[in-house]
Amino acid sequence: MSLTGKTISELPSLSGYQPNAAIPVEITGTTYQVTAEQLQSSNVWLALLTQTGPITFTGGTDVPYGGFIPNEVYTIDSYSPGDDFSNVAEIISGTINTTGCVFRATGTTTSSYLIPNEWIDSVLTSDGNMIVNVLENSLGYDVLVDYPGFGVDGLVGFFPDNVDGFLLQNTKITAQSAIPYGFVPQIPVILTSIDAEVLAGIMYVLDPSVPALTGNLLYNTPVEIRVYNY
Repeated sequence: MSLTGKTISELPSLSGYQPNAAIPVEITGTTYQVTAEQLQSSNVWLALLTQTGPITFTGGTDVPYGGFIPNEVYTIDSYSPGDDFSNVAEIISGTINTTGCVFRATGTTTSSYLIPNEWIDSVLTSDGNMIVNVLENSLGYDVLVDYPGFGVDGLVGFFPDNVDGFLLQNTKITAQSAIPYGFVPQIPVILTSIDAEVLAGIMYVLDPSVPALTGNLLYNTPVEIRVYNY
């Protein structure tokens, strides 16, 4: 007899389960425990990567696309009275709206950028390090992003935060070329692979005009790591 008194088609669908969440399953009258991860053919880590390198901007003349990159770190090299960055700043050191202040761009926004209250003449320099915006992670563990991977500019390493690592026979990494910040209209060519020795995903960023391994080209570039359950 069914535990619910309903047929398969009458049962509601499960959603929102974590990969290791226990789910009761009935087979021939006996109830077993499985996890959402075991029921899926694969699990995925999906993120947007941004890494522009240090860039200096002066308000009023070359403000980057009208605002700041979310989570990027900026230093106020030269503050101009009247400018106001307080609405988009998580202070790391110094005092906001003063020369030498270092802050992380943060806050709510309806666009891809953060707009300061006022930016006319102040000079700011971005940090330009790797920003990882994770959109989805059903792997059951974190993925650590290392740049530059293995000390090579233009190479990004993805390391699973577990003891087993990525396995060649069931892991696929895909990176989609996207128009990067400050590199319009050319698009970087991206190749991907899995390294057998370090059990890590690897992404190579190439400058299409050379071509050669090149850094500072990523801007909201999608990367997907999919691990198949077999």
